[in-house]
Order: sequence, then C-alpha cells, then structure tokens
Amino acid sequence: MQTRSRQRVFKLVAVAIVLVAVELIARVVIAIAPGDPIYSASEILRIQTRGLEAMIADDPSAGTRFDGELGWTVRAGFDSEMEKINAQGLRSLHTYSSSAADGVLRVAAYGDSFVFGSEVDDEAVWSHRIEVAHPDLEILNYGVPGFGLDQAFLRYERERGTLNADVVLIGMTPVTLHRLVNVCSSFFAQSDFSVKPRFEVKSDGTLELIPNPIPTLDAAREYLAAPEHITALGEHDDFYEPLVFENPFYELSGAARLGISVYHRIDRRFLDPDRPIAGWRGTTRYNVDGAPFKILTRLTERWVEEVRASGKQPLVVVFTDYFALSRELQHGRTRYAAYVEFLEARGYPHLDLADAFMAARGDAPIEPWFMPGFHYSPEGNAIAAEAIATRLEQYR
Repeated sequence: MQTRSRQRVFKLVAVAIVLVAVELIARVVIAIAPGDPIYSASEILRIQTRGLEAMIADDPSAGTRFDGELGWTVRAGFDSEMEKINAQGLRSLHTYSSSAADGVLRVAAYGDSFVFGSEVDDEAVWSHRIEVAHPDLEILNYGVPGFGLDQAFLRYERERGTLNADVVLIGMTPVTLHRLVNVCSSFFAQSDFSVKPRFEVKSDGTLELIPNPIPTLDAAREYLAAPEHITALGEHDDFYEPLVFENPFYELSGAARLGISVYHRIDRRFLDPDRPIAGWRGTTRYNVDGAPFKILTRLTERWVEEVRASGKQPLVVVFTDYFALSRELQHGRTRYAAYVEFLEARGYPHLDLADAFMAARGDAPIEPWFMPGFHYSPEGNAIAAEAIATRLEQYR
C-alpha cells in the first residue's frame, strides 16, 4: 500500500515538474521569439489604457488627433522639423486656393502613410516633388498615417467639396487588406491601440458602414474607466479572439498564451476561409475568396463610381511596399496581383508603382528605396513621383 502511495506521489511530482518545465520553456520562447510580442490580456489592456489616455490628452505636439468619424486624422497646422500640415489639413508647405489656376491639373490624393510620405521630410515627399518638377500639377495630399482604405474613402466623402480637384487619386497599399476588417488595432497588433470604422459586405453584395465605436472623447473615457469592456468591439472585428480576452488560462499561463498564439497564426494564414492572406511565407497572396478582398474590391468600385458621378476622374495608384517587391523579385508576382487584375478587368485607370520600381532597379538592390520603417526613402519617393506625374499627363 505504501509503495502504491509513493508511486502516486512520484507520478504527481513528475507531472508537476513537467508542467513547470513546459511553462518555463513557453515563457522563455515568448520572451525571445521574433515578430510581434505575445502579451497577456492584462498587458494588452494596459497598452489600451495608455492609448486612450493619449487620445483624451490630445497632445498638440502630435501630428494626429482624435476624430469621431474617422478614428483619427492629421492635425491641421501641425509643424515639426520633418512634417508640416497646412491649415487645410493637407501635407504641404503652402495652402491652396479653392480652385486651381488655368492650365493647372489639380489632383486630390487619399490614402495612408505611403500617400502621406511618412519617415521623410516635406521636400522629399512624392507629392511635393511633383509640384516642384511640374508647376502645372497640384497634388493635394490627404494621406493620413495608419489609415485603411475605408477611412481614406470616408475622408474623401467628407472633404471632396472643399477644394475643387480634377482628378481623385485613390492610394491603395498592400497592408490595407488587414485594416479593412479591423476595428480595434489591439485585436490585430497587441502593442498598439486605436479604433476605426469599417465596412461589411451585406447579403446583397452592397457595403454597410459600421461607424467608429468611439465617436466622442466621453465614450473614450468610459472605456478608460472599464478597460475590459473593449471586448464588445470584437463583434465587428475579424481579428478579435475570445480565447485571448475571455479565457482565464491565457492570462495565467505562458504555455496557454504560446499555444493559442501559434494556433491563431496558423488559422489566419491557412485555415480561416476569410483570412486576408493565403499561402506560405514568401509565396503569400491575397485571398480572393475572403471577406477582406470582397470589401476591397467593392469599396474600390463604389469610390470610382462616386468620383465619376461627380464629374471628376479617378486614378487608383497601388503604392507597393518592400515585401511585395521582394516577392516579385523571387516569384515574378506581387502578393496583391489579384487586385491589379481586378482593376484591369473593370477598366479602372490605375498605376502599380511596382512596375516603376522594377523598371528603375536594373541589378541594384531595392533596400535604398525604403526607410527603416519600410516607407519610401527620398529615392523611393522620387521614383513614385516620376511615375505618377507621367501617368497624370494622360489626364490632360
């Protein structure tokens, strides 16, 4: 009897040692693993709290500010050593008249940080370069860092009547596919916090707007008082994971966090039918059967149609990125190629900047065209400016 009791105790001790070892190993892996950090739910909520505090504080030294409709936008009148936002809310060293002068083609450019020109100073941005090299072109830069194409479209709808443009440039970047199905950024990238509106595709194929869930600073203060209520935003966010925010084991166990994180990454890349991206690393491509791609294409259709209905001319510009160019060099096809094929099939005027970069490359490496944060360098902006200016000549 005593022998059996000792065996049971030995087995329990052995199991405990194994569990402790697994837990310790998991925590070490979490600490040293490359890529996005794996935070506990309480750590994510602390990051969220800091983001809400910054949102409410509205620091005038920040280049962006809270916007109840869009989530955030650029701060009109902002002036730093690198970036200047004019009083009209455009990245420019000057202000614009209500209409362009005779003989000047005015272009309103909407999009995210690639349109805005993040990581370089004002004189290096593609839009400024075009205006300097081509006095008969005006580029109204409505870009906002971090925007999805949905937010860019909503800004267009709000401001299209302010300044009279001849051409509307719709700036699409590869990363926007993920942003289109995201409402709260901490569900997608745990080290960040922001909220935004999004569109969903209804059963009849039309788009339905899901408004920004934090439309006022008072609403932000409510989440600041009760951070755990942020889970309510998961209803319309494709990246919300109940196993992270509603699972006590995820909070308590490093092994649980690691296992759930690995599962989610596999699910998002290979299993979820609505995943934005499909394929193995290095051979990834847009998932044309998923909800994100359907939203992207329907949003493009709606935007182009609205521009044409207003008597203006659209131009969709794909601001390619470092990862897309790297993939094209290896496999001869960007991961967003299906989107370009969609534009071609619809007959929408478009420009894929990957073509300009590849034509300029020769045998040189592509790294000099990008900054540490992967936005265009001054050299990359110069290539983009030349390609866009050449394409705009066809609108005269």
